[in-house]
Amino acid sequence: MKALGNVIHVGWEATQMAETTAQGSARPVFSLAENSETEPVEVAWAGNYLALGARLARHADSLDRKQLIVVLSVPRRDYVAALVGAGWTLTRPVPTGAGNPLQVARDGGSQAWYRALNASYVYAGELRELNEAVTPARMRYAGSHFKVTSFLRMAPALAVDGERREVRVRPGSIVRYTRAIESWDDRLVAPAQDLALVGIESRLRADLEAVLCRLGDSDGDRLDTLLRPWSREAATWFSRIYSSATLEEAPSGYKAVLLDGQGAIKYIAETFSPVVVCVIDRSVADETQAESLVNMRRTEGTAVDVAELLGWRPLVGIEIMGFEVRL
Repeated sequence: MKALGNVIHVGWEATQMAETTAQGSARPVFSLAENSETEPVEVAWAGNYLALGARLARHADSLDRKQLIVVLSVPRRDYVAALVGAGWTLTRPVPTGAGNPLQVARDGGSQAWYRALNASYVYAGELRELNEAVTPARMRYAGSHFKVTSFLRMAPALAVDGERREVRVRPGSIVRYTRAIESWDDRLVAPAQDLALVGIESRLRADLEAVLCRLGDSDGDRLDTLLRPWSREAATWFSRIYSSATLEEAPSGYKAVLLDGQGAIKYIAETFSPVVVCVIDRSVADETQAESLVNMRRTEGTAVDVAELLGWRPLVGIEIMGFEVRL
C-alpha cells in the first residue's frame, strides 16, 4: 500500500509505479511484440500507460457530475490508447451477476438470455429449458443441449441479434500480473463494457495485435485479449472501437472514452463520459485540437494536477494536462 497525495493506491499499479517512479530512468518491466509473429522488445513505457488506465479506472466512480479530461501529448501515438484502455479494463470492478450456472439459471428462469463459459468456449444465448428432473441437470441453451455442470460460470445478459459461441482465449502474463486472473471467468460472462476507443479503426485494431508480456514470463497477452473489443461475432466484449472517420456523433453510455488522435478529439465537446483521455500525436503537424483543448480548459474547466489527483507521473517526453468540467 502506498499513499500519494490524498489518494491511497493498492494493487499491481502501485507496484508498477514504484518500479518506474524516477522519470527517465525507468527500467523495462515488460516486452512488447508488434504481433505474435515478431520478436518482442523490452519497453519501459508500457507499464506507465497501463498504470494510468488502472488509476483512472479506480478514480472514475468518485467523479460526481464531473468529467475528468486527461490530455496526453506523446511523440507517437502507437499503442498509447490501447495500453491505457487495457489498464482500465483489467482494473474496473466486475459487475454483479456472475455465479454458479445452476443457481443463475434457476434465479433467472428460461426464455432469458445468459452468457456462460466452459473450458473451451464462451457462449451468449437464450435458455430455453432447464431440466432438473435428471441427474445431472441439463439445459437447452444457446441452440444446443448441455449438462449444467459442463459450465463454469454463467450470468444474465442482454439479448443480441443471434446466439453466439467463441473460443475462450487463455489469459497469460499480464492478466496474472494485474491479478485480473482472480476474476477472469466472471469478467468474461459479466463484462463491464464501459470503455470506448475512438480513432482510426485500422490503426487501433493493428495496435491490438501487439503482444505484451511481463519480463520473465513466456506467455504474453495480445492487447485485444485484454480489451476484447466488440465484433459482430463476439459472445462477450469489454470495450468498443469507433471509427472517427465515419462517426456522426460521439458514443454515449460509457464510463470512459479514449480519443486517439486529432481526428477523434474533435468530438470532445459532445463526449459526456465521466472520464475522457485525449491522445495527441506530436508526429502529426496539426495543433488545432491541442489549441482547442487548451482553450476548453481555460474557458470551461478547472485545472487539476494529474500527478496529485491520481499519483501518476508521465515518463520523460510525455506531456500531460488535466482538467475537470461539469456534466
